[in-house]
Amino acid sequence: MKLTLERSDQNSSGARARSGLLLAALSILIFLSSRAEPPVNLVQKNRSSYRLVLPGQPSPEEKRAAEFLNRHLEKISGCTLPIILTDHPEGKKLVVINKSPDLRQPDDFRVFTRGQRLYILGGPGRGCIYGVAEILEKYFNVRYYSPDYAVIPRSSHLKLPALELHGHSPNTYRNVNGQFSQDQDYRDFHRLNVIDDMFARGYYVHTFQKLVPWQEYFKEHPEYFAWLNGKRVIDQICPSNPEVQQLIIRKLEQEMKAQPEKKVWSVSQNDNFSFCQ
Repeated sequence: MKLTLERSDQNSSGARARSGLLLAALSILIFLSSRAEPPVNLVQKNRSSYRLVLPGQPSPEEKRAAEFLNRHLEKISGCTLPIILTDHPEGKKLVVINKSPDLRQPDDFRVFTRGQRLYILGGPGRGCIYGVAEILEKYFNVRYYSPDYAVIPRSSHLKLPALELHGHSPNTYRNVNGQFSQDQDYRDFHRLNVIDDMFARGYYVHTFQKLVPWQEYFKEHPEYFAWLNGKRVIDQICPSNPEVQQLIIRKLEQEMKAQPEKKVWSVSQNDNFSFCQ
């Protein structure tokens, strides 16, 4: 009986010790939460003491992100942020926009605050732009319902809370055609693309005519073109002809030198029903 009581006392002491550790951990968490990052007062009374920082040699996407943000700050509050180019930003009240090697996917972004600084980091593609779009929609209540109808509320004060936002999408190409593709602000707000963002210029679809134009080859080489109902026609090429295949390869080699940054090239039949028989 005595032995049982002693074990019970030991268990009770262990429980008290664990309770003490748990309370200490909770106290630390409460203390850390009370030291959260302060809000960022980006605009006060239609003025801002912030500067917008881009890298010393900014990419087109970093430049566009800065332009996208400033354009909307002006529409909302009437002020814009001066832009400085440096790889070593100094000062407290800064909006830092740059691509980060820590973000691997093209359109990934991270938006966060540290002290009075706001950071908008992006992946190697359009991540910085989409980080700006995230702020405009979630915190400034901007809405783009169509290229012709947008809601951009006016405000003399723009304040952001402490932020730690992350954006990721495995889909890096979201094509839109028609009038919706004509407005860059609408596209960037909704994270959309146009054909030329992915495909080489002039090589989206129906490219046989561009690769082997009948005006150049049909008279001397009708065999390069489709056999249809007992005769050669200009509507399609004859893709099984080895000489035609070599023409296509040489043409693509020339065109790819002119657009070395493009990775997607369409080699596809013309838009009709005149198939080679």
